[in-house]
Amino acid sequence: MRRLAIVGVAVGLTAGLTACPGPSPTYQPPTVESIQVSPNPAAPGQTVTVVIDAHDDVAVTGATPNLVTTPNGARQSGSSLSCTAEGTPQEDQRHVVFAARCTVPTLALNGTWHLQIHLADGPADPPPGWSPPDGTDVTAAFEVAGGSDDREAPRLTDSHTTPTMIDQETTFSVTMRLGDASLPAADGILRTGSFEFAKLGASNSKFWCSDSTFHAASALEVDVTATCRPSNFGVAGRSEAGLHRAVVPVIDALDNVGGVELFVDVQAAPA
Repeated sequence: MRRLAIVGVAVGLTAGLTACPGPSPTYQPPTVESIQVSPNPAAPGQTVTVVIDAHDDVAVTGATPNLVTTPNGARQSGSSLSCTAEGTPQEDQRHVVFAARCTVPTLALNGTWHLQIHLADGPADPPPGWSPPDGTDVTAAFEVAGGSDDREAPRLTDSHTTPTMIDQETTFSVTMRLGDASLPAADGILRTGSFEFAKLGASNSKFWCSDSTFHAASALEVDVTATCRPSNFGVAGRSEAGLHRAVVPVIDALDNVGGVELFVDVQAAPA
């Protein structure tokens, strides 16, 4: 998925404004007179312009995104996006109009998107030891139309292990065939491609799985293969015998998140 970001724009103080070592007890954060978004709705691949008319009693010094929320509730940091922004002072730097221009991803969900932007204030050239004030966060909402309506997480259509027979000392690979309208883009805990099988009733016995690879099986299916290694009480090399279970987090290209349940029946190792 293509990402968006806003680059903060620093706006200098006018001559005559005096720098302070920190915000005063009567500190006031920036205020917003208006937020305008165009086009609205936007289509995937289009550039959306967000215009923020901001005021401050000292100076508005920058605009930085800190959160994007997609229509399915997925939250992304602003640093993962690719937007630009520039500020234009009006009467002076206490009144600045910011124009942020962001490109909607070519693969994007239809519905309402929210872009949260942090407005910073204070002197443009802070002295040593300056403690920046809190500033304020503002949110711009816009619609996307002409994109995808896929709200479903990837689903498991088939799975197998290699080898098929697994004992307490076996390092094996597990392959999951996942189907989705927006092919899966990540798996594992925190998208690392890592997950675990734990023995039912004795979670000290595990197979740690990692090094996931993705291979397209069809236009709507992908094979995800990971390598799983035995351990018991944190000591690698051998697990306990018995049924082990994994719930693998899976994420598609639109950040629809689900869980795939897998089982392996571990046999006793040869004496």
